[in-house]
Amino acid sequence: TLAVGPNGGAAEQLELGLRVAFTGTVESPDRLVLANVGLQARRTDLVDVLGGSIRATSTDGSGQFALSLDPGTYTIEFMPPSSLPLPRWTVAGEMVPDTGIPSYDLGAIQLPPAAVLEVSVSAEDVLGSPLHGITVSAYLVDGSCSADACDAPALFLDEVVPDADGKVQLLVPGAP
Repeated sequence: TLAVGPNGGAAEQLELGLRVAFTGTVESPDRLVLANVGLQARRTDLVDVLGGSIRATSTDGSGQFALSLDPGTYTIEFMPPSSLPLPRWTVAGEMVPDTGIPSYDLGAIQLPPAAVLEVSVSAEDVLGSPLHGITVSAYLVDGSCSADACDAPALFLDEVVPDADGKVQLLVPGAP
């Protein structure tokens, strides 16, 4: 309980709910546990109120992670270290229940294998001179979106700086 009333503010006492220990294990496509995978949990059900608050952590040596989250709906992004040939992976609409139970185990999350997307890039400034050192980013857009409008956020997949010939290799989720 946080006192914000007569001796600590202008309102009555306010009781804050306990956060839920949101846990799980991250695995490779071959079901091997993965250490040092970054995770971000972005709250998506109260974006107007909380601004899409983000909590982050990484997996330990056993591939396990734990985040303290308020009950709600989240998009969870898994970011393997660059030393692993695996793509980022996103799980949208993950519910952290408000059941009064202090923990919620997501279980094993198996990252998909990577597909390599090879692209050639040619970028010029307004005078027609080639641009060097640009960054190429790949996003996944919801298939129900039109060219004019989309309410679903695009999911970030990867970004790379092209080589001297303008070629890039992006890691994107492949078929399991």
